Amino acid sequence: DWRRSLDECAAEFEAFVLRATHFLQTQRGSHEPIRFDVVAHSMGGLVLRYFLRYGGQLLPYDEKPPRLTWAGAAHVEKAVIVGTPNAGSLKMVDRLVEGIPGNALHPTYGPVLVGTFPSGYQLLPRGRHNPCEAGNAPVDLLDPDFWLARDWGLTASWLDTERARQLPGVDSPTERLAIAEDQLRKCLRGASLFQQAMDGPVENPPPHLEYHLFAGQGQKTPRRFGGKRGDRAVSFTDFAQGDGTVLATSARMLESDGHSPIPWHTVTALKSSHMDMLKDPKLLLAILELLATDRRARI
Repeated sequence: DWRRSLDECAAEFEAFVLRATHFLQTQRGSHEPIRFDVVAHSMGGLVLRYFLRYGGQLLPYDEKPPRLTWAGAAHVEKAVIVGTPNAGSLKMVDRLVEGIPGNALHPTYGPVLVGTFPSGYQLLPRGRHNPCEAGNAPVDLLDPDFWLARDWGLTASWLDTERARQLPGVDSPTERLAIAEDQLRKCLRGASLFQQAMDGPVENPPPHLEYHLFAGQGQKTPRRFGGKRGDRAVSFTDFAQGDGTVLATSARMLESDGHSPIPWHTVTALKSSHMDMLKDPKLLLAILELLATDRRARI
């Protein structure tokens, strides 16, 4: 559920993996451990990476991220990650300011409703990658003052009518704004903990676990944005290679020194856009080859 915090989604995924394991062990009449290969696209890759590191642990929402246990990795052999914004995506800034247009799968979501989704803030770019045109100093997109000072997103002054629609039992605009600001602060705090948990060093990964990345590198993708207080849309001011939504450097989680904390076994570039890569013959053939080269008995 992409509206919820991604650690909650990882806990749901753990429950599914345990059910699948129990089913297969029952079918086989054996309690031998089972490890799966998992293919995850976009946000699903973040859920998978969190699960590998922490299993079904939820974010503690205190002063430190959860304890690294590699509990989920006990259930996974190959993690195939496709077009995942491992270092965030600028498109999420746009969504938090403007909302999400409707499509065949869901109606239009306005910026107030989108601003209540914890996962959206977890997808924001890292300030250390300097995504905002705001002088020489990096801007922390997880600082509530960034959003309040610009009058953007969930607490924007021009969105009180939408806040009233989302909070039908609250008559006071001041009270509605206070509730919205409280939600904003909670979501940003959770996003900060999530990013700390995901960006930490990969210490002692299990030797059996493989990370394979497929990243778009043929589409013009936003790298920096600008905007001033009261703007109802952000402006993308600089672009680089990616899949149109996720930068290639974000998918690889490249830091300023050109290295990634994620121990990728393979990295494959695709020319497809973020959604079209799911139909890319190069991706489909490569995934089949990856799975076919496994020496374990196939499920």
